Amino acid sequence: MRNRFKNVVLPLLTALLIAAGAAMPYAACRLQDNQLDGAEERSLDSVSLTLRQKGGIGETARLMADRYSMVEWSGETAMTEEEVLEVGLKALEEMRRANLIPAGRLNVLKNLDSGGAVPALVVSHGGERSGIIWQCWWTLEEDELMEWFLLIEDATGLVVEATVGGAYFTVDEDIYLQMDRWLTFFQDYYGIEIPSVQEGLLYSPPWRFLMAFDPGDGLEGQCELVLDMYNGVASFFFTNAGQWDNVPVPEGEVTFDAGPMQKR
Repeated sequence: MRNRFKNVVLPLLTALLIAAGAAMPYAACRLQDNQLDGAEERSLDSVSLTLRQKGGIGETARLMADRYSMVEWSGETAMTEEEVLEVGLKALEEMRRANLIPAGRLNVLKNLDSGGAVPALVVSHGGERSGIIWQCWWTLEEDELMEWFLLIEDATGLVVEATVGGAYFTVDEDIYLQMDRWLTFFQDYYGIEIPSVQEGLLYSPPWRFLMAFDPGDGLEGQCELVLDMYNGVASFFFTNAGQWDNVPVPEGEVTFDAGPMQKR
C-alpha cells in the first residue's frame, strides 16, 4: 500500500494540480517539498507527539501552517485505515450538505473501492510540534487524473487539507456565493471565527480567498485558511496569516465581511 501511494498517488495528484490552473503547481510543490524533506535521514527517537489529545484546531493549524517534514509512520495510531476512510467520507458528506461538492460525484466516489490511506509523522521544522496525519485519496474511474485527496489528523479526525471536486461557475456572483458557503463550513467544522476574507490573486482561475483567524492557543500571530477554487475543483490548506499579503489583487485590495458577502 505504501509503495502504491508513493509510486502512483503522488504522481497522479501532481498531474491534477498542474493541469488545474496557474497556481496549482505551488500546491504540488508544497506537497512534494514536504515529502522530500521528510525523506531526509533523521533520528525520531526524540520526537514527542504533541497532537495526541483531542482538542481544538489551534495546535494542528499551527503545525500545518508552518513548513514541516513528513515521514512514513509505522507506529501506533488512534485510527485504522478503514476508520480514517470512513471519517473522510463523512467529512465529504458534510461538504455535500453544505453545497460545496456535487452530490452526483460524491455518490460515484462512495460506490468505488478506490480509496486508500497511509499515516505519516509530521514534524515542524523547529521540532516543537508534531503529530500523525493520514494521507487519504480516492480515484474516480471516469477521470483518472481526478484525485480526491484529504489530510486527516489522527487524534481528532479533522480534515486539515483537501483537494476535492467542486462547483462550476458561470458568473462572478456564483464564485462569491460559493466562497461564502466555504466560509460558513470552515467556521462550523473547526469551531473558529473568521471575521473577514481577503481576495488573494491577480489572475483567475483559480479564485483564491484568504481567511485569517485566531487559533485560540494563546500564541501571537494568526493562522489562515487558503481556499482555491477552480471550475470543478476546490482545495484548501492552512498557512500563516500575512504570507499571501504581497500577492496583488485586481483594482486594489478587496475584502469582505464574514457573513453574507458584501464588497466594501
